[in-house]
This record gives sequence, C-alpha cells and structure tokens, in this order.
Amino acid sequence: MKECKDSNNTKGMMFTERLTKLRLARGWTKKEFSMQIGKTQQTVGKWENGTNAPTFKDLVKLVELFGVTSDYLLGLSDSPSKYAYPPFNDDKEEYVGEMFKQLDEGNQDATVDFIENRLDYQHLSKEIREKDHRKQIVKQDQRPTKRVSIYAKVNAQGFELSEVPVDCFDYPVPIPVHDIAFKVAGDSLEPSFFDDEVIFV
Repeated sequence: MKECKDSNNTKGMMFTERLTKLRLARGWTKKEFSMQIGKTQQTVGKWENGTNAPTFKDLVKLVELFGVTSDYLLGLSDSPSKYAYPPFNDDKEEYVGEMFKQLDEGNQDATVDFIENRLDYQHLSKEIREKDHRKQIVKQDQRPTKRVSIYAKVNAQGFELSEVPVDCFDYPVPIPVHDIAFKVAGDSLEPSFFDDEVIFV
C-alpha cells in the first residue's frame, strides 16, 4: 500500500527550513533576527524548530523583511519572488553586485552600457565645470583687483584658523561682503570648490 504523507507537516518543515535559510543568508543570528522582526529570540527559535508558527501579521512582516512571497516562505512555491531584491546595506558595491547577478545576460549588457554612459556623462560634466571655472578666472583676471587676506587654507580634512593672515593676494572687485576669507588647497573639495578658489564667509 502506498504511504500517505502529511502535506501540512511537509509544508511546515519547508517553512522552518526556508526561514532559517533566509536568516542565515542575511548573516543574522537569532538574536539579530528577533530584533529585526520585533519578536523575542525564543519566539523566532520556535518558528525555526517548528514548535510554533507565526501569526498572519507576523507572516506579512517576514515577507516584507526578506523580500519573498508568502507562497515561497510557506513551501507552496519554489520561486522566492520575481522581484526578490537583496536587502540593502551600507556596502553599495556589494548590494549592486548581488542585484546584477539576478539579471539575465541581455539585461546585464544593458546595465553595463547604462553605467558606461553615466560615467561618460560624469566625466564630461566635470570637464565642463572645470572649463567654466577657468573661464571665470580669466574674466576675473581682466578686472580691477583689491588685496585680500587669507586666514586659513581649507580642504576636505578641514582647516586651522590663524590669528594672522597666512596668505595675501589680489582678488577682482567687487569683493563679496565677508567676515573672513579661506583659500582652497588641493582638489579634495571638487566639484564644489577647486584648488586655489577663495571662499568668503
């Protein structure tokens, strides 16, 4: 006689296995997972060992947290989701890499083309800004100037204010109303500010 299997029990086992697999894929301990879902560590432990099942409300939270369908989580489907994106974290390169792996070859090629186009646009935009900045400097050089005292050199690391001028130079008039003037040192503040540009505060 052919043995009959308890389909509900099988689905329950699928749920516990998939829940555990999804948690481990995120690199979460049970404690970290419980904090993510807003439950106690004991509760999620019972979910994973099959001694207890989540409520419908908790199931919805799990689906949203892992980005999968409820059918997949409950063992009714083998497809997590057409739009099962990896969870976002601070490592953008890793996040984009994981999403890229989910694309088919055609979409991967299209994505590479898009990225190359964006890089070209970025480089071109920077060149245009630099040219505009140089043109502005040329225009300023043709105007009357007035002596300006610099009290600090500034870069991405910050600045150290001096009580006496650290530099002086001729700046085209009219000079902006200011209390103090800084001078940019290096290219660390580009594209907002360029080397030798004066910041009036």
